[in-house]
Amino acid sequence: MEESLGEAAGDRRHRFKVVGVGDAGCRAVTLLSQKSLPGVDYLACNSDAASLGELSDIRKVQLGKEMLRGLSTGGDSELGRAIAEASQEPLKREFAEASLVIFLGGLGGGTASGALPIMARQARETGSLVLCFVSMPLELEGEQRRSRAEMGHNHLVVASDAVILLPNQSYYRSTGGGASMGDMFEEINRLIAQGVQGIWRMIGQAGLINVSFRDLHSVVAGKHAKSSFAVASAMGERRWRQAAESLVNHPMLQGERPLEDADALLLNIHGGRDFSTVEADRIVGMVREKIGKAEMIVGAAQDTALDQAVELTLIVSWHRKVQPVELKIEAPEGECSFPVRIEGTAIQTDFLERETKTSKSTSRFTAPPPQADEIHNRLLKEMPGTRAQRRLKRKMEQGVLNLEVASGGRFEQSSRTVRNGEDLDIPTFVRRGMLLN
Repeated sequence: MEESLGEAAGDRRHRFKVVGVGDAGCRAVTLLSQKSLPGVDYLACNSDAASLGELSDIRKVQLGKEMLRGLSTGGDSELGRAIAEASQEPLKREFAEASLVIFLGGLGGGTASGALPIMARQARETGSLVLCFVSMPLELEGEQRRSRAEMGHNHLVVASDAVILLPNQSYYRSTGGGASMGDMFEEINRLIAQGVQGIWRMIGQAGLINVSFRDLHSVVAGKHAKSSFAVASAMGERRWRQAAESLVNHPMLQGERPLEDADALLLNIHGGRDFSTVEADRIVGMVREKIGKAEMIVGAAQDTALDQAVELTLIVSWHRKVQPVELKIEAPEGECSFPVRIEGTAIQTDFLERETKTSKSTSRFTAPPPQADEIHNRLLKEMPGTRAQRRLKRKMEQGVLNLEVASGGRFEQSSRTVRNGEDLDIPTFVRRGMLLN
């Protein structure tokens, strides 16, 4: 019993590594490194030597040092993939000792969009669990950067265990667009830092109701199209109401799909020693009123540092919506038409129309192959008898050609070529008495 309790306690002593990739990721990890989170190591990765040089008090890895010689990728995601592959050995050494690796990055540029999926795969190959916080570009940054970010996000979903997406455009709209660009990106970095800190509290510290990384993975991984998060805190007598209202109205949850449409949630509550079960129950109730029938996992813990305060962390996921598609396929000969209802996402069907216009019916009756007994009986009937065979043999005989030995002419007096008693100047069929048909 003591051994099992020791193992359970040891499971909570995770070693986290938070890795910033690219310019935006490095700024976010630098801000996060200023917080005191025990058991967390920080690492900044970039190909731009000048940008890395501006960072202080944090470990750094220069990607593609030999390939780019300290320059940036210039928005080339393929180059970003190449420098991550070239830096595989030092990166795997960094990831080897971590039980959880959290990547931070802004998709759309060359380094994060290209290198992040490769680094996530490398971290998973060392046995680490991989979680990614990534932001999408603003609309003003252009369609090319947007498409590059979407491609990087698709690769990242495959390479990592879980991806939490921060749409900068949604946050920009929620603020009314009044903040400066610098202030807005700084606020995004602060939100990322809050999210990482909330997850660290959630799965890195023992609680009254524990939440594991597998709980987090079940909410945000695999079948989900979009994931987001929110963090809120409050103090005082009405802290539970203030924190819950701030949480459900958080700017990061005001995107294209409302919280009411969420399919899975993970809520973690951190309170001080004076935080009561009644307050926790009221918080959970307020959140449930907003989400309807969505699946929700709840965790709770006490923290002596939160005197008269409560902190809430919410992870939300929206599943892909299944849209019915109705196909009308015409019969080849125009005999009938029928609707076919297919459950699934929208698919391209114009190829069916092209095929039905040119295709013809190929259905026809094909006789089954004959049985072995039938073949045997037919051969016996077709095989001629003894008398028929003799008649057939006589019909096949041909007359013998009447060939005479020609004179040697002017070679008549020449010496003969004799071998083993045979005159080789005489044709073989004559020497051996052979009949030519």
